[in-house]
Amino acid sequence: MKTEAVKIEGGYHITFTGKLDLLKTNYLRNVLLQEFQNQRVCFDLKNLDFVGSNGILHFFFTVNEIATLGAINFQIAGLNEDFKKIVKSYNYPHLSFDFVSSQPTTEKEVTTELIEDEWLDTNPGIQKPDGATSF
Repeated sequence: MKTEAVKIEGGYHITFTGKLDLLKTNYLRNVLLQEFQNQRVCFDLKNLDFVGSNGILHFFFTVNEIATLGAINFQIAGLNEDFKKIVKSYNYPHLSFDFVSSQPTTEKEVTTELIEDEWLDTNPGIQKPDGATSF
């Protein structure tokens, strides 16, 4: 996994390329807490390869935790469809995703949720969070 940080107006834009390396998650955690406190950070994940649900869940859990510890405002952009299915199944209250809309739910979005619930049911390794409902 390669990372590149660029300072932009109001914060930083960090691009990830390659496969998500779980061994570097703790290193990334320490760097973010030391160097990016009280900043706005946009993670661009469009060039990140899907490596399985456990890796991305651990990554987002860690980033969500860092957001509160370091008062970092994270925006996550460029997720591929596989990542989106996993992320929508969990609650990351301190992360903002570019594909999440604050507009009222439309019929099309409800259909999407039904498909994702079916996808989760066929992948028993992914657990729905407590309180998640199926339609």
